[in-house]
Amino acid sequence: MQDNLLFNNIIISDTTCLIHFKNINKLDLLKDLFRNITITPEIEDEYNKGSKDKLPEWVQIKKVNNTDIIKKVQEEGRIHFGEATAIALAIETKRSLLIIDDFNGREYAYKSGLMMTGTFGIVKLAREENIIKTDKEANIIFKKLKDDNFRISDKLMDDFTYEEH
Repeated sequence: MQDNLLFNNIIISDTTCLIHFKNINKLDLLKDLFRNITITPEIEDEYNKGSKDKLPEWVQIKKVNNTDIIKKVQEEGRIHFGEATAIALAIETKRSLLIIDDFNGREYAYKSGLMMTGTFGIVKLAREENIIKTDKEANIIFKKLKDDNFRISDKLMDDFTYEEH
């Protein structure tokens, strides 16, 4: 088990993976992997705009202490407000793992030295941890995410998809 990812870090998520996992009825993958995740109030607002379902109790809300970091992330990275708050919270939080899919957001997080993964990375990790029991089940989730208009190139989709035996 990858203790460094699963148990020693505070997991901070952007809105994208929450909404897509909710849409395909797989939001509990996050709970099964991490026990709880942390989001900013701004991400909570984004999630609530697109959903009549409230966030589960295992999602914790935490404000960014230094709002200047949010402005800096937005300006330097050409990043939307919600993603900027997630990145800012990850910058402020020692031992954090950021779940983010936005290209500019990932690029900025990488340059900032943040540990990160994305929605498809969560599916991969859940398969490695045997939360998702078979390669076929993982591939079905990948397809459902793509069918839910998750933006991923065909090449990346091929890279993530398991070869079924």
